[in-house]
Amino acid sequence: MNMFLNSLPLAIFGNLQGWEIPLLVIFGLIIFGGKKLPEFARGAGQAIREFKKASKSAEDTFKQAMNEEDEAAEKPKNAAEPKPEEAAKA
Repeated sequence: MNMFLNSLPLAIFGNLQGWEIPLLVIFGLIIFGGKKLPEFARGAGQAIREFKKASKSAEDTFKQAMNEEDEAAEKPKNAAEPKPEEAAKA
């Protein structure tokens, strides 16, 4: 268990030791209070959800643009090739 806590990476805190996590929780309770802390956590959760939604939307838009670009690049190549019927007449 201690090995897990030592390797627990958090985005802005880096690697926290096991004793630092309860210290941060106590510090948060002192600053925000017991009533505000759940509201803060809920707001943070909503912000993370919105960020994931926006990043997924941006990723989908990028993939769609890449697919359209690939399709547009293939069309002129196919249009330049003569059809088998036209090649037989020539």
